[in-house]
Amino acid sequence: MAGWESLRVDLLRLREESPGALVVWPSPHTERRSERRFRIVLAAWATEIADTLKAKYGDVVDLQVGAMTFPGGELVASESALQLPGVPAEAAGLDVEQRGTRRTPD
Repeated sequence: MAGWESLRVDLLRLREESPGALVVWPSPHTERRSERRFRIVLAAWATEIADTLKAKYGDVVDLQVGAMTFPGGELVASESALQLPGVPAEAAGLDVEQRGTRRTPD
């Protein structure tokens, strides 16, 4: 299993080759000797990158892809993060009506 020096090189490469894939990651420009695990958050579309990192670094990395742990697939977002800010539609003066079901021509 590879360590920080190898991960550092991979993070720099990923930043260049896959723009937007890395959302949260340890700075590759700092020396790290005592950290045992590195937290990396990837964009929701970056599951293949997560597979590669997990295969190469194993338990050295704590991975999250989008709002899910990887590879466990557990939701990471807190309940408050899932709430949209604002007021209910009625209090904001909005009316909501159900529309009829679309029918396709016979």
